[in-house]
Amino acid sequence: MPRCAQMLAGAARAGGLAIALAASVVLAAPGGVAGEVPAGEAVWVEVRDAASGALLLRLSPDHPDAAFSIEYRHSVEKTRVREYFRWDDGIVLYRTEYSSLGAGLPPEGRLEWRDGQAILVLDGLHRVIPHLVVRTWPWTEHQLWVNGQAYPLSRLAGPGAALELEIVGVGEEHGGT
Repeated sequence: MPRCAQMLAGAARAGGLAIALAASVVLAAPGGVAGEVPAGEAVWVEVRDAASGALLLRLSPDHPDAAFSIEYRHSVEKTRVREYFRWDDGIVLYRTEYSSLGAGLPPEGRLEWRDGQAILVLDGLHRVIPHLVVRTWPWTEHQLWVNGQAYPLSRLAGPGAALELEIVGVGEEHGGT
C-alpha cells in the first residue's frame, strides 16, 4: 500500500471530524439560518473581482440548491482538493475531498478508493460562508465546477487576484448586472 494511502487509512480509522481550511481559500466567520432556494427562483453563481466588484463570470446551476464546487491543487501538499457548496440561506460548505495529509488538511474523514487512489471525504458539513473569496495562482489551478463543467478561475484575473463567489438571485441581485 502506498505511503499516502497508509496515512489516509490511519487517519480515517481515527474517527471524529476536524476542519482545516486550505491557505488559498479564505472563508469568513460562519453565520445564518438554514433555508432553501424558493421554487422557481432564478439563481446564479457569480464570480467577481473582489477589488473592483467587476462581474467576471455568471453561471446558472441546474441543481435546486444552487450546488457548485471548487477544485484546486493544495499549495503545500500539491494534491487535488475539492470543496462542495450549496445554497442554504447563504453559501454552505457541505463536503470536502482530498488525497493527502499535511499542513492545512484535516487528518480525519471517510476513506474511499477511486481508480486505485485513496480519497478522504468529509461529509455532513454545514459551514455557512457569508463571503467566499478565492485567491488564484497558476500553480493552484482553481476550477469552479457548475453543472459538470469546469471553469478555470485563474484565467479570469491575474495571479494572486482575489475573486469573490456569490449566489445571487435569491431576494436581490448584486450590483444590478
